[in-house]
Amino acid sequence: MKQIPEVEIRHDAAEIRERVEKLARRLDQRLKGQEILVVGVLKGSAMFLSDLVRSLETPSRFEFIDVDRQDESDGAGEPRIAIRFFRHFSVANHHVLVLKDVVNTGVVEGYLLSQLRSQGPKSLALACVIDRPAARRMSLEVDEALFVEPEDQKWVGYGLDFGDGSFAHRANLGILKPV
Repeated sequence: MKQIPEVEIRHDAAEIRERVEKLARRLDQRLKGQEILVVGVLKGSAMFLSDLVRSLETPSRFEFIDVDRQDESDGAGEPRIAIRFFRHFSVANHHVLVLKDVVNTGVVEGYLLSQLRSQGPKSLALACVIDRPAARRMSLEVDEALFVEPEDQKWVGYGLDFGDGSFAHRANLGILKPV
């Protein structure tokens, strides 16, 4: 029988809600009634996106984008990452906020932002649930992070899963305890 790991709660639902609402107020003040297009990177950002757009007074629309990341190697054995984005919308002439669950190395996010920037949005920003700047492999600034966490832990809850979909449904954020 598979042993289910325990979760050590680090941020409860009330704290998460408070931070999402503060982010919404900052966006409302910054945009002053101009519409924002919120783009959620599937699937870890779904809860964050849902809570954020419901907290905004600013007119908003939302879309989701799927990222397919495959670690490959070239003919010489050098590591290479293939990144594909699946989208069916344009960000041209929109204020755009990209939402991500966890920002680690910044490779995927940097590439995604460069692709969206090439479409000519009015503004483009990146927000995440958890930012781990110590894990960066490239220069990338996160505009808004609910939490900055230095630890290299497996975070679960609030849309973040164990890799198999488990734990994502939880309203809080925590780390898995060793089994």
